[in-house]
Amino acid sequence: MSDYPPERPTGRASVPGLTPASPHDQPAHGGYDGPAGGYREPESGYREHGSGYDEPYQAPVSGRATVGRASVGAPPPPPAPGVAGRASVAGAAPVGLDEVAAVRGKGPVDPKKRKKRKRRNRIVALIAVVLMLTGLAFIGGTYYFTSVPLPNELPLNQISKVYASDGTTLIDTIGEENRSIVAFDKISKPMKQAMVAAEDRSFYQNSGVDFKGMVRALWNNLMGGSQQGASTITQQYARLAADLNQDSSYMRKAKEAVIAMKLDKEYTKDEILNFYLNTVDFGRTASGVQAAAQAYFGVDADKLTYEQAAVIALMVKSPGGFFEPTEKLKPTDKWNQNTVDRWGYVMDSLVATGAITKEQRDAAKFPDVKPLPQKGETELGKRPVAQVVKYVIEEMAARKIPYSELERGGYSIVTSIDPRLQAEAVNAASKTDKGWPMAGQDPKVQPALVATDPKTGRVLAYYGGPDGVGSDFAGYKKDSKTGKITGYGFHPPGSTAKVYVLAAALEKGYSVSSVWDGSSPKEFPTSGRVKGSAAGPVTNSDGHGSCNDHCTLRQATVESLNTPFFALTEALQPETVVGMMRKTGVQYMRPDGTFEATDITAGQLNSFGDKFNAQVGIGQYPITVLQQSAGFATFANDGVAMKQHFIVKATQRVNSGGSVTEKLVFDDKGNQGTRVMEASLVHALDDVLKDIHAYDPKWKAGLDGGKRMAAAKTGTWQFSDSNNVGNAHASIAGYTPQLATAVWVGSNDKEFALKVKNSNGSVVGDMYGGNLPGSIWATFMENAHKVMDWKPVAFPKATPVGNPELLGNGKTAPPTPPATGASGSPCPWGPIFCGGGGGGTPGGGAPSPHANDAAVPPTNTIPAGRRGR
Repeated sequence: MSDYPPERPTGRASVPGLTPASPHDQPAHGGYDGPAGGYREPESGYREHGSGYDEPYQAPVSGRATVGRASVGAPPPPPAPGVAGRASVAGAAPVGLDEVAAVRGKGPVDPKKRKKRKRRNRIVALIAVVLMLTGLAFIGGTYYFTSVPLPNELPLNQISKVYASDGTTLIDTIGEENRSIVAFDKISKPMKQAMVAAEDRSFYQNSGVDFKGMVRALWNNLMGGSQQGASTITQQYARLAADLNQDSSYMRKAKEAVIAMKLDKEYTKDEILNFYLNTVDFGRTASGVQAAAQAYFGVDADKLTYEQAAVIALMVKSPGGFFEPTEKLKPTDKWNQNTVDRWGYVMDSLVATGAITKEQRDAAKFPDVKPLPQKGETELGKRPVAQVVKYVIEEMAARKIPYSELERGGYSIVTSIDPRLQAEAVNAASKTDKGWPMAGQDPKVQPALVATDPKTGRVLAYYGGPDGVGSDFAGYKKDSKTGKITGYGFHPPGSTAKVYVLAAALEKGYSVSSVWDGSSPKEFPTSGRVKGSAAGPVTNSDGHGSCNDHCTLRQATVESLNTPFFALTEALQPETVVGMMRKTGVQYMRPDGTFEATDITAGQLNSFGDKFNAQVGIGQYPITVLQQSAGFATFANDGVAMKQHFIVKATQRVNSGGSVTEKLVFDDKGNQGTRVMEASLVHALDDVLKDIHAYDPKWKAGLDGGKRMAAAKTGTWQFSDSNNVGNAHASIAGYTPQLATAVWVGSNDKEFALKVKNSNGSVVGDMYGGNLPGSIWATFMENAHKVMDWKPVAFPKATPVGNPELLGNGKTAPPTPPATGASGSPCPWGPIFCGGGGGGTPGGGAPSPHANDAAVPPTNTIPAGRRGR
């Protein structure tokens, strides 16, 4: 440097031929200057910073041109050795502004204009300084008055998740904002590094606020440029935390900066990054990195690779829109080229930050992304098991956790649904491959199946139809506002209801040996079932049965005769039967003429007399398959009723200071249940129900070729069109000591007379509880016991019960003649399978012999022993 002070310049000399570098001479700052089609920042000269805020382009400088200043007068002393001096022009005259203007081809500058321009520049500069000082003062003042929202105080909505009993098989989710908060160590290192590389490379070095960017943006905005901002990851999180997205004012930026500084002071960088990754929107309705990992790649956040993490990180720039990978710009493209280009930029940024090597970058390929779900469609919701979610919501509401809380509260709910048994239920009720019960059946034929654990009351399998969001033919729907109970899962139980009548009779002291009149038709004046009435006398499905007017209660049950059970219901009083149903597990039953069911557990039993008459004893009033399973589970559990339920355990994900914990909300440790029937009476019931299958020499008294004892009862209800005779509903309910299962078969549309078909689709006869429903029940029960490895368990031995002096309305029985089939020859299986039967309608039923049952091939039905109705 010269020892002499520099001369005061009076002007600048221009150097001909020196021109500014073009912005096209170098790649745009921060851009990806890859091969053709690669990502490159816009040539407007702005680079991305933060969340969509721009920094003015500055052309790269490879060297500096030195231009000496012209001075006037004698030459200065020579410069010191090694020090470059200023260029001087000996004897040069002073160069004024007018001369410079003249050189440029313009006339002399008006001194007044020059003075006005200087004054305007000073005013602009003064305003800028005042605004910046005011902003700094505002920030300083606001710092002490703006509260920092702590992460555990933020209203971050999290979806709730419903799992199967294994705690890992996801059934469905509850809530629109798809977020699941995860701990920092549950996020992969590539994801953390990709987020920093894409949004804030200096994240681990800055103080939480980009002051240079803020001042630059302020100046640009004052000078009339496009409105800009500058946001670090901390500022972006602060904006989300304080809900400042809707405000674009400078006051918002100041408040955002204050919150960011406080966050940076109170939390570590890792904690802030964790807050951000759990909060930000990544598109596809995925809020937070865990939801994004599942939405785009079907993996958890801790499994994300660099290639996958780069895809998720780039989504922050335009979530759910411009960068959606599957929104192709050209039909021939595999992925959205905008996404691929931006992905390249993030991958290059990972190289720039040292996260990956150039070799890793060169080897990286754009990863496969899951297809974008259609609007309103989720893969989970389409599965049959998703029908159980409504019961989960109901049970949580009973624990004072409403649906609105489930939508945002981040609950993890483990249900009783066993994935193995659920798979067997779906197979038995819906699989149409040859050898399965539904092979060759009419597409309008709809089964429903529910299985319950007798020892706990937990529902282990549930099939209400093929679509998890469609009609549910197994259960009910409860209106959360009105409490009304409706649904397509209500069906007349038919003769399966006779089990509740039998149980009530045993409890009242009737013996299974009591004698009843089984003649048909039979008038019942007390109930108005007489000739000339709308309903007419009560009739059996197939006449008198084998015992006519001297049927024991055991025979009447096995042969499923209507007239003895109608008489028994009158003797017991209908409310007694309703009482047995409700205490064993049936809560809702639908009266005639309404779609709304009645809660039979609410109110006194005698209050239901105007809704349910003696028809309840032959199964006229619809109940659900779900609660039929609960009722029979009580019999399987020796008369101890366990409250039927779905929720086994519920926890809530709580974000506390950056760590995520699971708070226990509910844990079903089991309960003692309530004894509703003496065990000795249930053993007598078991003994009768297992006899329904005893006529079949192959299956005898149970499943697995007679090796496993089972008790069951079938039932039907006629189609209402008298011109088209048949059954509209067919069902079976039964149990082993380990499992109680109910099955219904009907129509998935309007009712019609059901026909059984073989696997080739040929009609082989009318539908009864013992053919297609029985086949579905037996297939499920056998497979269920196998997959659960349940060993055969015998029912306890029955002992005589009842008061022998409590008689029925029948006569003393003469010797019983052998039963005959349709051809008149002796029937090896008994009258229930050769011409007897049950079920009923308000008119009592119509004859429906089983002449065609033998035509049903073994692969499409159970043997003759299960053809009882």
